[in-house]
Amino acid sequence: MKSSALIACIAVFCFVALSTQDNIVGGYQRLTPKQVYKDDGAKGALNFGADKIIEKLIALKKIPKHDYHIEKILYAARQVVAGINYKFKVVIENKSIQIIADYVVFRDLKGKYSLSSSDYKIEKEKKDYKDKKDRKDKKDRKDKKDKKDYKDKKDKKDYKKDDKKDDC
Repeated sequence: MKSSALIACIAVFCFVALSTQDNIVGGYQRLTPKQVYKDDGAKGALNFGADKIIEKLIALKKIPKHDYHIEKILYAARQVVAGINYKFKVVIENKSIQIIADYVVFRDLKGKYSLSSSDYKIEKEKKDYKDKKDRKDKKDRKDKKDKKDYKDKKDKKDYKKDDKKDDC
């Protein structure tokens, strides 16, 4: 009887431990994008980290200096320590480049931010405006050529019609 009560207590303890795994003391607690944008501290950390990564990549000349923005939050979490650690994985974009960035920002008790760690991957270089313009120029040239070919064919038909009229 005592062993079955002990097994039941262990089962309940395991169930409770597994169901509250996301709220481990000292661990990271997941945040939704809505929660990030509602919380001034999280939003500040999000923008601070993205700005620092962009500054770093521009300084290393890995990306050109343009306007970048956070397109999407893929992952966000916070950890309460003597301050707060915010962990993010985001997509940062501009017109021609897409960057996947992982970073941790620490916010101290006075509200000052610092970038603790960062990693990035320049995922995709989009076609820039010049390429689109080149494609448009090629299309315009093709359209002009098609119009010229049509006009030449029409002129030949008119010429043949004139020949037939002369024969009569």
